[in-house]
Amino acid sequence: MSNTTITPSAGLVRLTTGLAPLISAGSVTVSGVAPTLILGTVIAPSVGAVALAGVAPSITKPTVTSVVPTVGAVTLTGVASTVILGTVLAPTVGSVTLNGVASTLVQGTVISPSVGALTVTGIAPGLVLGTVTVTAAGAVTLTGLAPTLSFGAGSSSITPSVGAITLAGVSSTLALGIAPQVGAMALSGVAPSLVRGTVIASSVGSVALSGVAGTLALGVAPGVGQVTLAGVAPGLIRGTVVSATTGSVSLSGLAPSLLQKWFIAPGAGSVDLVGAVPARGSVAISPSTGAIVLAGVAPAAASILAPRVGSVSLVALPPRVTITYAPPSLYLLPASASIPIPQTGYYLRPQKVAA
Repeated sequence: MSNTTITPSAGLVRLTTGLAPLISAGSVTVSGVAPTLILGTVIAPSVGAVALAGVAPSITKPTVTSVVPTVGAVTLTGVASTVILGTVLAPTVGSVTLNGVASTLVQGTVISPSVGALTVTGIAPGLVLGTVTVTAAGAVTLTGLAPTLSFGAGSSSITPSVGAITLAGVSSTLALGIAPQVGAMALSGVAPSLVRGTVIASSVGSVALSGVAGTLALGVAPGVGQVTLAGVAPGLIRGTVVSATTGSVSLSGLAPSLLQKWFIAPGAGSVDLVGAVPARGSVAISPSTGAIVLAGVAPAAASILAPRVGSVSLVALPPRVTITYAPPSLYLLPASASIPIPQTGYYLRPQKVAA
């Protein structure tokens, strides 16, 4: 059939082909081995839910497809649940849920529940290039063996006003703009990572990475709270900016490191590296108030250390500080040293010790 419209005032519509239902109350259900909603489909129940269930449910190539229940939920369930190019899913109240072995949200997808949550679960759930997820209240959650928010930092954004963004799994990755206003952003697993170009900006709360190799290669800027990396080898990679207005930046583990050309600038608080071999190289660390602390077997600094108020402390044998202005000079300090930084000072200038 073509050009078919089904409009019950109450009840249920069940489809096995790609029709275009419009109902004021009730729900739309598509079930079967491969239920699909095809190009140009519009589903808009004011009350109820839109549900697809089967081996391969999909909303396919819908450049103008819109699924907009006012109250309720949009649910896809099956082995390969997909929301494809150009799809819009926007329940006013409720949630958008994809679950299955390989749940995916693909290029250009917009998912925008006003209240509730977006959930993707399965072996390899993913949010891919160009995805925009905006939950006014609730959370964005990906769980599974390899949950990903993938390539496309320039055009992608996940912005829940209230709640949290959580990725958990063996290989959790982010390459998007993420800005929860209230709550926390957390990655946990064997190799959680934030990839080049990602921006994370939570107004209240904290950003936390934990696992065997927690890494950052991004801008991280919680307004209130802290940035924390913990694991065997947590690191901040080239180009990272960590800017906590209030709170602290902490790395702890066997070999926490701040690698080449990093900038860490909490307005108030401290920067802490604790572990066997904490190190910095060409790193600018500038808390307005607080302290910079390195503690471990061989802490080293090859950076500009600039707390406007507070102190720099190195504890180990032997700690060393390399000043990066020309000509560079090596300063050897006692096994335990705490060097106060004057209010007007910007660079660490200890007395030079003969080799």
